Amino acid sequence: MVKPLPIADAVAEADALIGSAVGRYEVRESIGKGSQGEVYLGFDGKLKRNVAIKRLAPALRADPTFRKRFLREAEQTSRFSDGHIAAIYDLIEQGDDIFLVMEFIDGETLRRRMERPLPLAEFLSIASQCAEGLSAAEQHSIVHCDIKPENIMLTRSGQVKILDFGVAKRLPRADSESTQDLSKLSGGTPAYMAPEVLQEGEATSASDVFSLGVVFYEALTGTHPFRASNFFKTSHNILQVTPPAISAHNPQVPSALVTVVDRMLAKDSQQRYHGAQDLLRDLHSLQLASMDGLRPLPAQIAFTQEEATGLQASRRISSFWKLGAVAALLVAGVAAWRFWPTHAQPVMHLAILPLSPCADDGGSRAFCDGITATLNAKVTQIGNAEKLDVVPASEIVSSKVATLEQAQSQFGVSHVLQGSLQRSGNTVRINWSLVDANTRTQIRSGTITESSSDTFAVQDQVVASVLKLLDLSQPAPASAQISYGTNQPQAYEFYLRGIGFLNQFDNPDKATNAALAFNSALDSDPNFALAYAGLGRAFWLQFQQRQDSVMAGKALDACKRAVALGPQFSSGLVCLATVYNGTGKSKEAIEMLRRALEIEPANSDALTQLALAYTRTGDLKDAEASYLRTIEMHPQDPLAHAWLGGFYYKQARYEDAAREYNRVNELDRRNTSAYNSLAGIRIQQGLYEAAIEAANHSIAIRPSPNAFSNLGVAYFYQGKFAEAAQAYQKASAISPKFQYPGNIGEALYWIPDRRAESIPFLQSALEHSQALMRVNASDPDPISAAATYQAFLGHTAAALDLVRRTRALPSDKWDPEYSVRLAKASALSGDPKQALELLKVAIQQGYPMSSVRNDPAISVLAPQLQSNIASAPR
Repeated sequence: MVKPLPIADAVAEADALIGSAVGRYEVRESIGKGSQGEVYLGFDGKLKRNVAIKRLAPALRADPTFRKRFLREAEQTSRFSDGHIAAIYDLIEQGDDIFLVMEFIDGETLRRRMERPLPLAEFLSIASQCAEGLSAAEQHSIVHCDIKPENIMLTRSGQVKILDFGVAKRLPRADSESTQDLSKLSGGTPAYMAPEVLQEGEATSASDVFSLGVVFYEALTGTHPFRASNFFKTSHNILQVTPPAISAHNPQVPSALVTVVDRMLAKDSQQRYHGAQDLLRDLHSLQLASMDGLRPLPAQIAFTQEEATGLQASRRISSFWKLGAVAALLVAGVAAWRFWPTHAQPVMHLAILPLSPCADDGGSRAFCDGITATLNAKVTQIGNAEKLDVVPASEIVSSKVATLEQAQSQFGVSHVLQGSLQRSGNTVRINWSLVDANTRTQIRSGTITESSSDTFAVQDQVVASVLKLLDLSQPAPASAQISYGTNQPQAYEFYLRGIGFLNQFDNPDKATNAALAFNSALDSDPNFALAYAGLGRAFWLQFQQRQDSVMAGKALDACKRAVALGPQFSSGLVCLATVYNGTGKSKEAIEMLRRALEIEPANSDALTQLALAYTRTGDLKDAEASYLRTIEMHPQDPLAHAWLGGFYYKQARYEDAAREYNRVNELDRRNTSAYNSLAGIRIQQGLYEAAIEAANHSIAIRPSPNAFSNLGVAYFYQGKFAEAAQAYQKASAISPKFQYPGNIGEALYWIPDRRAESIPFLQSALEHSQALMRVNASDPDPISAAATYQAFLGHTAAALDLVRRTRALPSDKWDPEYSVRLAKASALSGDPKQALELLKVAIQQGYPMSSVRNDPAISVLAPQLQSNIASAPR
């Protein structure tokens, strides 16, 4: 049997760690202690962030069975990430010690939060977030095994973070190699264990649901449903005793919520929710329904030693929560944001989330998404004059935002509008609620019920209900033909489904399904202009997915038909402009977009397409003005500032770009694109370590192709070609962009014994760029890239031909990167003179000399280039 250290030795061992280093992490202070070991506040000097360092207790790290399983499960858990799971950053074996480096959560445990009154809206928010975290783990076949209030943290913004995934220990079986006493179990807290786990059965997702049910019961009543004076009596209660009804402790808990918790606590796992995803559906329905608030919940009076330890660990980092009761009273005293004094009323930054839950079939899901998208457009159109800033629907769906927490994290919204739709026979019922994103408080809610056969009535009621919810003025009623572009309800329902399919960014068949839906709409009404606009978008998306020029032609025809039939609708004009922009007709695109913005001044798609068109025609002042107009229309939208930052970056206006990306970070501190772009700026400045740091910061929040790409570029310019290739491969695994295989090939090319490996990557990138060239023969991006790939493949004649072809295009459309690509192609193909000329152009456009010096394809030209620039007349 493994003996623990004497208390005095254990304390000395813990104190000795403070001030020392664990790997690259500085150990600063102890912040908690439990049965599994000590938790310390650490600091990551490389990424400049606080971390939590968990040091396993001596008895556990000396147990070979536990040690082996712990390492395996920690590794498994680190492979997935979710906003409601405390991330695992590192696992360090240092001597006999095992340290787990985790995300540091600045907040309080749920145990601590349960000491104060817990309103229903906040409880449901916490409950739903817990289920979302467990659902994410479920999808990776991971079971927590130790859900309890001490392992659920709440951040300052109210976001749930579940701790200790992959490190909880279940009860040992009779044949277990472990010889630990039952009283010294490291995890799987008995009072929260499911019956099957206590009986040494297999822990499943349903087991975690049971444990979470115990937590919910305790939060709603202030009383644990099973705890007794010792382990054996507690286990007996879990296995045999039905706990007192929740209503006996708190009669104001809604019966629907009682039913949910009762099902979670079923002794038989088959009668429980089979997993967190099933539970989440019911919690969302409860969250969205109109319910009265609960009376204040009783604070817990007595705590076990384990609970007291958990509270002590959290108190140091949560002193700011002492203000919580005062803040809650202030919120309660303000019934809704509209009652604030007019002169002080801030802009409401609103996200309209997709309707949920919907039926699982694709058509119903698409119908819900379509209603949400059209509602978003209507509220944006009406609400601008009312100081309402709405996140574009396209950004909501492309970022896969489905919850309040995700909306706040991605876009920094102040409010969220969320709803649910249910069909029953010939009836459609939609519930809406407006929620304050900062306090998680429901401000108001509404419900509509309509016949499912009258799509116009459903849409009218949705718009009217939401406008009332937002306290906006209802526009004068109009005919269906004017409002919806058709007087055929069936056509409009198919149209909504088509819009919904287009918004399903995670569905690989979305473009095909959308085209089918829009064609069905046109079968019902051949003159339905909006359906033609949707069909054009679907065809253009199919072109982008398949690089099929036939689809580009179909998209052009459909968009033209949309404009001809409905010139009063902005969607047809934006559709046509998008195709023009993508086929080298940017001047024609500008004309279409100006007309679209006269109809709908706040149309984000039109504004960004206009900026892109101006950029491609070389009208950079007008492009900048268009981006600034987007910010004027949507001042709190981080993406608007990111678009402008990207524009400045491409124009080599690095300080202006950095200012915009810093503004993005102010609005949304977990916005990965801002860190990615700051990494790009550091690369341009030759500050490669800073670039690596920014890229890694982004990856730690959420892995993305851009972050891995910037990481690769920084490594490449440091001459670390193998590391660069590895980073590029991670980017390519996430995104199909042709540049990533090309980057992999280029990095491998400069590793002598791996040059042969570069060929298939370069050929793949070449084929993709050639496909894009066939669609838009005047776009310098794929042509200049193809020239570089041809040169690396040794096809010098083809490379130089593409260089000449690109140089014949108007150079005012160029990004400096195009000139550098052509210079590399020229240098590799034996024309250093032309390469030098092109590099001069790039430097004049703002391309950094440091990148020239550190690129092996052109570095030999750097001294001569520097000399020529220095001697050039000013």
